[in-house]
Amino acid sequence: TAQVVSLTSSQLVSLTTVQVGSLTTAQVVAIETADLQSLLTSQVAAFDTTQVLSLTTGEVEVLTTAQVASLTTLQSRVLSTSQIVALTTAQIPALKTDQVASFSTAQSVALETRDLGVLTSSQASALSTAAFAALTTLQIPSLSTIAFSALVTSQLLGLNTTQILAISTTQLVAMRTSQLRYGFSSSQIQAFSSAQQAPLSVAQLNALYPQNR
Repeated sequence: TAQVVSLTSSQLVSLTTVQVGSLTTAQVVAIETADLQSLLTSQVAAFDTTQVLSLTTGEVEVLTTAQVASLTTLQSRVLSTSQIVALTTAQIPALKTDQVASFSTAQSVALETRDLGVLTSSQASALSTAAFAALTTLQIPSLSTIAFSALVTSQLLGLNTTQILAISTTQLVAMRTSQLRYGFSSSQIQAFSSAQQAPLSVAQLNALYPQNR
């Protein structure tokens, strides 16, 4: 461990992916911040799941956006909830859609509202149905209107009536007519409050209640 701490950034970068993969968890934890940021993306991707789990929250939050994007889906899947919380609003948009799609329900619930607020449209639609359905009533309204308008039918249909009430008026107004027409069941539609529906356009209301056209 002391040997790893004594390594310079240039020396760490010179390690092969095999050598990186052979580091003990104690050695991974011992890597200093500046040195960690100097690791090549190929080296970060070479970490095994045990090494990834050993990263401290302080180490996770200083990873560069390129390093975050280089994590494999297997590595992303094993991130602890505390590591998910440690991700910054600068790192979140760097996640690839396959990484987001690999998130478990526990990981999605661990996403802070400020992090959910910076999810891109492609990232939001990549969340699995189960992961999206696990979001709390505090998390749902934090999604941007752009992200919300990108949600797919299976994600919307997975929401319970309490979550439906958590959808903000601005999010509902931003929804596409196809989402309103096919994204909600009759019980979900009945759960919408009059205040939520009031700002909807005639076209949106017709999509939500096609039988009334």
